[in-house]
Amino acid sequence: MEILIVGGNGGIGLAVVREAAARFPQARVHATYRKQQPDWQHPNVVWHQVDVSQDEQVKAFSEQIEHVDWLVNCVGMLHTQ
Repeated sequence: MEILIVGGNGGIGLAVVREAAARFPQARVHATYRKQQPDWQHPNVVWHQVDVSQDEQVKAFSEQIEHVDWLVNCVGMLHTQ
């Protein structure tokens, strides 16, 4: 199983990443962060630096991931300018 958690380094996002890794030990959990990779690591979690406000980064990242069973969005943006 492949799980993608966008915005995995915020308070809610990191909690979702931790819970997914604990509840689904057979899954690979991909999680994104914008600036600083979280200190928390797990053997089944792969961290990816992606700024979701940048279309080019989102496109490049989407080309790296072949298959996703679950997508969880934990990103919130008020304004881009």
